[in-house]
This record gives sequence, structure tokens and C-alpha cells, in this order.
Amino acid sequence: MDDRDQYRRQRRRVFALSFALSFLAMGFIAVFAVFGLVFPGGDQDRGPQQSSGGGQPVYLPSPQDRLTLLAVSEGPAGGVLTFALVGFYPDTGSMPIAVLPQTLGLPGGTLRRLYQAGGPQAAARALRVGLGVQVDRVAAGPGSALAALLDRAGGLDFQLPVTLTDPAGGVLLTAGRQQLDGQTAAAVLGCSGWPGGEVQRCNVSAALLAAAVNTHLPLALGSRAEDFFARAVNGCTSTDLTARDYADHIEAARFMARLAVRPAQGLEVGGSHGPSGAFAADSSTLALLRTCFGPQDAAP
Repeated sequence: MDDRDQYRRQRRRVFALSFALSFLAMGFIAVFAVFGLVFPGGDQDRGPQQSSGGGQPVYLPSPQDRLTLLAVSEGPAGGVLTFALVGFYPDTGSMPIAVLPQTLGLPGGTLRRLYQAGGPQAAARALRVGLGVQVDRVAAGPGSALAALLDRAGGLDFQLPVTLTDPAGGVLLTAGRQQLDGQTAAAVLGCSGWPGGEVQRCNVSAALLAAAVNTHLPLALGSRAEDFFARAVNGCTSTDLTARDYADHIEAARFMARLAVRPAQGLEVGGSHGPSGAFAADSSTLALLRTCFGPQDAAP
């Protein structure tokens, strides 16, 4: 299958998911008169509001509610860095997730080197220029913080497609259905012993992160949501996420959680390493990333 066929297959899958979720969302709005989780003491003016038959406001998602996050999970010193683009697009009911190779070639150097030199903001700027994607917020922290967050949420069930080995050559995890706690999930993301190399690590990691989001999105419906967000932010070593972002987007998160579907989807990347060692994304990957994470004045 060539690049164009692969891109068309992934784009059809993304568009089909977005259309189906949007259709479900409209049906859901017709059934529920009052909708949305409000940040205690926070603003409630995000997203268009319509009046229900009883005069109460009904939340409707709009492009204003969109947010694209660059999330970085750091392994031990000198270890693997996981760079994830996460789209939060409630107006289409979709949350695409792509994990990018550490060695992705961008203006000014590889993604890893740019991050090490200038932090997540420098990496985000290079992604905007080099890939033409939108990045609204950044969040970076150690893998241990991600592990603690997943443990607090309750872990997840995941189908691991390959057996992973640790740096010493021992078996880290065998292929098959796994019940992952936070530490094990973080170890999978940071593992360097992937039979298919960096591309396989990225694609399986994107699927793992999507599974984690889909499994735990219902947290937005309960009283733990604010505490969970605060712990996530406090676990970061660098982020520009604030309580205002929570106030502006939690209503949309509850909207998607109430749909009882699985909006997060891991995207597959492809390409190859050149003589310099930098990874060059293939044409289908570039098109897919721009389609899913492009400027937010257009639907992905």
C-alpha cells in the first residue's frame, strides 16, 4: 500500500469517526435539556448557549472549545521522550492523538534537540512552522508523574501487539492483553526495545494514550475532575495550562463523556530516517497531521 492509499484510509477513518460522533452529539442534545460540568467558582461563558423548553441553558460545542496540546513525557535522564499531539475537538466529537518520533526533523534540528535546548515551547514553535499544525498549549513532565496520574485513575486494559524488551535484553512485557498500571504504562511509552523501532513505538504509544483517554474520560462527569486536573498540572515541570483552561473546557469534556463513545483515536505515523539520523515523515503522515491538527478555523 503506497502513501496515498494509507493516507486516504486513515483520513476516511478520522472523518467517519468525526461525522458519526457529531451526529450522535446532535441527537444527545435533543434528549438532554441541561448539560455541562462547571468549574466551581469558574467562568461559564464558554461555548454557545441555547435555551431549553424550561428556560435553562443547554451547552452546544463550537470551534471556540477546541484545544490542541503538545504533551511531553520524559523518561529517565537521557532516556526516551514521548511527544504527543492531542486534539480536543468537541464540535466534531473527536480527540486525535499522534505520538511523534523524537528524531523528527524540524527547522532548527530534531524534535528532541529543540526540546532539550528550549523546552516544550521551542518544540511547539518548530512543529507549527515545520508541520503546519496548531499547538495551543504545552505540558511536559516526568514519566513518574504520568504513572501516578494513571494509577489514580485506575490503570487501563490494553492489547500489546508485540513483546517488549528492556535495555538489558530481558522481557519487559509479553504480547497480548495487558492490565496496565501507571508505572507499566509509562514503561511502555519509554521503552526503547521495540522490534519495529521508533515508528512502532510511536504508533502503539498513540493507541495506548487513546485507550487511556477513552477509559477515563468519564472522570469529567464526577467530583474528581477538578482534583485530577490540578494533579496533572502540578505534576508538570513546564506547562502553560491554567485553571482558566479547565473552566473553559470542562463543560466540553463532560459533553463528550456523556456521549458514552470512544472519541480518542491513535493516529499512525510513517516515514524514514535519513543519513543524518533525522526522521522525515512521509507525505501521507504530513497530510494526516495537517488535516487533524491544522489551524482551528477549519474542522479537522
